[in-house]
Amino acid sequence: MIGRIVATGVVLAGLGATPVLAQSDGWEAYQNAELGYRIELPTGVLDGVEVIETDAGVTLTAIGPVQIDVLGSANMQGFTPDEFSATIEAADGLREVTYRASGNSWFVLSGFLRDDAGTGEELIFYTKYLFNADRSAVSAFEVSYPASEKARLDPVVTRIEKSLRSPA
Repeated sequence: MIGRIVATGVVLAGLGATPVLAQSDGWEAYQNAELGYRIELPTGVLDGVEVIETDAGVTLTAIGPVQIDVLGSANMQGFTPDEFSATIEAADGLREVTYRASGNSWFVLSGFLRDDAGTGEELIFYTKYLFNADRSAVSAFEVSYPASEKARLDPVVTRIEKSLRSPA
């Protein structure tokens, strides 16, 4: 995830923000006031969710191998979406990118993670990054889950994706 995939030389500087969480129908709205990004997270939708907050964002882990990472950060290298995407695609943890899309201020990658744990289970990943207007800051989320959970979790990923708002 962000910790696994972005460990490729991309420097992201978290800006000590205080998250705001508001819950409704099993989803929590997470807002980072310092960077100005917002996202909805399925804290009551998945079983056994643990939320770990950091200065840069939040990580949700659920029972089993489902993980959701959210991040807001300064874009220290000044990467364009295409440059940032290429750096992530080169990450050791990715086995295969099967989908990519991008625009002037965003990109999406999806595919499969390597099975470094030797579980034999294919892990799907989906990531979306949004940049602010001058590309000095980025907000992102990454989700990974077993391919066997695709039908159940694709709608969850879609709602997360549609709720992400770019940093200020």
